[in-house]
Amino acid sequence: MNKNVLIIVGSLILSPLELHANTSHDVCIKSKDYAKCRNHQQCLQASDYEGCMSYNLNSESQLSEAATTKEKCTKTSRFCLAVKGKDSLGLPKIVGWYYKEFPKSSGILYFDPHSSRVKVRGSYGRYIYLQTAYRYYRSPEAGTPGTITTSGTQNTTCRSYGSGTYDYMSTFYCTTDPSRITYTPGTPARPGGVVQVDNEIIIDCKDQTYGLHSNGRLSGNWRKLANERSGHLVKTVANVDCPIIDRLPKSNFMKYAN
Repeated sequence: MNKNVLIIVGSLILSPLELHANTSHDVCIKSKDYAKCRNHQQCLQASDYEGCMSYNLNSESQLSEAATTKEKCTKTSRFCLAVKGKDSLGLPKIVGWYYKEFPKSSGILYFDPHSSRVKVRGSYGRYIYLQTAYRYYRSPEAGTPGTITTSGTQNTTCRSYGSGTYDYMSTFYCTTDPSRITYTPGTPARPGGVVQVDNEIIIDCKDQTYGLHSNGRLSGNWRKLANERSGHLVKTVANVDCPIIDRLPKSNFMKYAN
């Protein structure tokens, strides 16, 4: 199974409040009324500003902060904001990221709620950066030995040179054509354990496409957001962040900067 696919699967229904509970933190940290400032930032793009502000005030208790000692999870998608500790796979949680466990596949999906704008061809304002990580348990696999195969038959040809034919004064010269020998190497054993796949997703707000990047390289082709299922994580981020891209922090992702 292609684990890159698992990074972005699922009907992950995230509300703007859930996705951006911390995004406005940096903007409002110096404000006299932190809570009001943060709610204001989140509701700027809402069609019903007053309704959004009221909803945010009533929903603050649904979300946890990274500094708390007990995790709280969103009510709709059941994503939890990770605090210090270990996840179900025994690895340290990525503190400050949202995560959700998938027991049937022994996997955990993490994503950074702090998306950013990407510099492409010298300018910002069109592309958004999203970082995700997927952890899963991989079963061990035994190695296989190498094999040797032969084809054809061995053939020896002799000729005599000398005063007589096949007598003691003759000299014999023989040549042997061996059969073909082919060696096929085996496969090494693969230990079991927890594997983490890190991915960087670049969203094109203008063309409504996104590219999945692994180790800084594009994996496959750019994909249409319109082809994604409703509630998809990438589509949700695009819907929430594209209208406010100019207010997002600048990303350190520089693959397309020039």
